Amino acid sequence: MATRKTAAAVGGVVLGLLLATVGGHASAGNRSVLTFSGAVALPNGTIEAGTYTFEVLTSDSGANVVSVRSKTRECFLGFTNRIERPKGMRSDRMVALGESARGVAPPILAWYPTGDGRGYEFIYNR
Repeated sequence: MATRKTAAAVGGVVLGLLLATVGGHASAGNRSVLTFSGAVALPNGTIEAGTYTFEVLTSDSGANVVSVRSKTRECFLGFTNRIERPKGMRSDRMVALGESARGVAPPILAWYPTGDGRGYEFIYNR
């Protein structure tokens, strides 16, 4: 039992450190440039530490297709669910990360463009 509590505490600290080192550089409407200090997961795989552009491609149509790109490649292109920003979440916080096992990249659960009361929830196969 003590091992589970210790693992959970360590995981929480690691997740907290990763959240603290996700930086948002720019945001314009439905586009943000984010820098991650460690690997994170998207529905189609893992992206390494680095700078990525998150952009909504079809917000007018209601399809909520989000693109995540590095400078050299498309890392993710897929449908998302439009969701409300959680109450109490700082307006400058642009992503919500899920839990993961030690050594496994945490999943990006949702992206919230700066100044938007709503965000885009990534859809993971379970």
